[in-house]
Amino acid sequence: MVSTLFSHIEMIQGNNPWGKVLDAGTSINSLSWISQLNSESWTAVTYTINMKVDIQQIISAKQRSQDRLLLGNWADSDFMINERFDTVIADYLLGAVDGFMPSYWQIPLLYRLKSLTLNRFILLA
Repeated sequence: MVSTLFSHIEMIQGNNPWGKVLDAGTSINSLSWISQLNSESWTAVTYTINMKVDIQQIISAKQRSQDRLLLGNWADSDFMINERFDTVIADYLLGAVDGFMPSYWQIPLLYRLKSLTLNRFILLA
């Protein structure tokens, strides 16, 4: 079942293509939603191996060959440096970052995600 918030995002998106989608701070909820969108591909990033394992178990049947679930750290300046996405989604990423990095790092993270965005940056907090 898709949350009301995700349904609202779909309504705003309308008939515009999703293209290549980045789920910058993935969770089971966000990736369950993103995996059912009509996208070219999706890339989902998580910081913890436990979350990656949990998500992989749930999402594996929906994952296409062009989709990726990555373990990564946005503080690593080389991580995804040459990647670009049509749609970038940060679902509660800024709040989650507080558990791993100082809060002053949130602004540089937003700039970092913006640099990966070709069309639409969706920030949920």
